[in-house]
Amino acid sequence: MAKRFSLATAFIIISLVGLTPAGAQTLVDGAFSLISTDDNVLKVVNLDDGTFKVEFVGPGEAKLVASADADLSDAVRQIYQEFEFLVYDQAAEADHIDLIILDTVPRAAADDAGGAENVATGGEAAADAAAETDGAADAEQSA
Repeated sequence: MAKRFSLATAFIIISLVGLTPAGAQTLVDGAFSLISTDDNVLKVVNLDDGTFKVEFVGPGEAKLVASADADLSDAVRQIYQEFEFLVYDQAAEADHIDLIILDTVPRAAADDAGGAENVATGGEAAADAAAETDGAADAEQSA
């Protein structure tokens, strides 16, 4: 799955880690290499401290290709990993969903109002308040 970023983001700083087949972190022999498949979308700057600055240059799709020598002896066994990025130029475009908590109700208040469902929907008291009645009109109409 591609990582999505708006051009409102100037850059990110990343580091790379070697992983075993089971997913545990492990050492690699020497430094990691990281390149972009399209410098018009992603520009990589090696910060020489084990981290990389990835600049978002323009909209489009590009991959970051990481490589390292996995063999800790004098032999060489190159490993590679690609990371897909989608960079878009509409800063106002949604790229994820969040939730907004509008209210919290203590359990005691929910129990006093006839249960959580009654509180969550506002209950009859809230409906009566919205209609500016005391509930008596409802009782008369249903009789």
